[in-house]
Parts: sequence; structure tokens; C-alpha cells
Amino acid sequence: MDCVEYLISCEIFRQILESVQYLHELNPQIIHRDLKPENILIAENIRNGRFVKLCDFGLAVEHITASQSHSKSKGTPKYMAPELHQSKYTTKSDIYSLGIISMELFDITLEEGDLDKYKIGPLHPNIENALAIQLDNQMSTLLDKFRICETINTDIKKEIKLFHVFNDCNNENILFVTNNDCVYGMGANGEGCLGLGHNNGVKTPQIIPKLCDEMISDK
Repeated sequence: MDCVEYLISCEIFRQILESVQYLHELNPQIIHRDLKPENILIAENIRNGRFVKLCDFGLAVEHITASQSHSKSKGTPKYMAPELHQSKYTTKSDIYSLGIISMELFDITLEEGDLDKYKIGPLHPNIENALAIQLDNQMSTLLDKFRICETINTDIKKEIKLFHVFNDCNNENILFVTNNDCVYGMGANGEGCLGLGHNNGVKTPQIIPKLCDEMISDK
């Protein structure tokens, strides 16, 4: 894409954004739900400096309240926001579609690993400390919720980077991973396959050697 094509693409996308903004600022708001290149028209005759028009409002819906439910799975799959597969969504679902359209308009292709190019530099120490404090508070709240603070000492608790709560024996059972990639378990599970107790649950953290140093993520 040369500089002329880039400038033209910028003007086209600007008008697309303004058109969608108009829908979203109406009272009540309108969710288009099927934004895609096929539904964007370029007029031959320019009026008031505008040549972009949106079309096909067959799936458009009024959005009156934040808690309003809408029909699910409406739109063109490639341009559909993930939340459209649920009944609760807002005008933000159109923004997702605009993101896909912009990638096509500006010839942007993100392959695996390409996101590394867009990583920001190191955070300011004050911001980094504030985020760390917030994360610690959120983790403490979650740990308290599942009542494992009483049985995990403070030193280990600070080292927890990931934990999972499961329930197959009518109890709260926990797996957690520390910063050194050691996996611990508490509670009980029916088959004992996780290294936890069967009839008698493990009330204090018990290391599960087979899971240690494995590729475990929060996804």
C-alpha cells in the first residue's frame, strides 16, 4: 500500500466510523450486527464531502437498556464478535466488526508471534507497583473466597501464580501453581487421579509431582 492508497483508506474508514457512531448515538441506540465490506457502499456522487453509506439493516436491532437481551448468533461469522453467541451484548459488538474490517482495509495480517511487535516498553515503576498491589489484592480476595488462606502459609500464598477450583466430591477442591512451577492440591477427588485424597480429603497443600514443571497455563 503506497501513501496515496493509505490516505484514501484512512478517509474511507473515517467515514465508516462516523456512520457507525451515528447509529450508536441515536436514542434508542442501533446495533447493526452485520457490518462487513459487502454492506459498505461507495457512492459515485459525493454530497457534503461524504461518499460512504452503510446498507443492509435486516439484522439491525434497537438497544434500549444495558440489561436488554437480543437474539443470538446473528451476523456473518467472520465479522461477528464472540459475545454475539450469547444473548447479552451491546453496541460494542459492532466495534469488533469494525476491527476486522480495518485489518482488511489496511491489509493487516496478524500471524502467530506478530503481536510481539506491538508490545509496549517497560512500565513506569509507580504504575508497575500499583498494578502489582492491585493483583495481590485480587488474588487474596479469591483465595479468601475459597477458604484456602487458613491452610496455606503466607510465604507460599505470595508465590501462587495460578489456581483452579473444581468440584467433584461436593467439596471445594483446589489446584494451585507456584512461581517455580510446582503444583499443589488440596481437598479430595473421586478417582484420586490428581494426587488428592479419596474419602479423606487433603486439608493442607500436597505437592503433585507428576504435574510439576509441566506446561500449565490459565487458558
